[in-house]
Amino acid sequence: MKTFVIENTDLIIRQDSLDIRSSILNEINQSNTSVNEKDLTIRALNNRLAKYDMMAERLRSNMTILFPEVNNYSIGIQNQYVTRDSLAKYIAFIYSTTQALTEEQDNKLQQWMKSQFPQRTGSHSLPVDISLGSPATVIRM
Repeated sequence: MKTFVIENTDLIIRQDSLDIRSSILNEINQSNTSVNEKDLTIRALNNRLAKYDMMAERLRSNMTILFPEVNNYSIGIQNQYVTRDSLAKYIAFIYSTTQALTEEQDNKLQQWMKSQFPQRTGSHSLPVDISLGSPATVIRM
């Protein structure tokens, strides 16, 4: 205390080691809780993204082999607004061909697409509804 020019004074520090330990443990637990919440958020977002994964690489290679007439396509989950308060989701496959597909090829493509994206049951089900037309056709699944 001579450094601070305080004469005839004793400095007594009383501290409970349990308070320090519990304070440190509380801080660690809060940090762990924050990390766990972030992990749960990341997992939930990854699960949502997985619903929109359309097996792009596998689908592309199979399409090239099985349906060489199809020169380009697009696939994705679509929202159809049925009424003001009703929303239906389905998988849409839009494609164009170098030449019109025969009826047999159309049926083959429909059946193959249905097998690639079977209708699921439960909370993540997407209806299978396929319709055909001319090139630049939409197949709803």
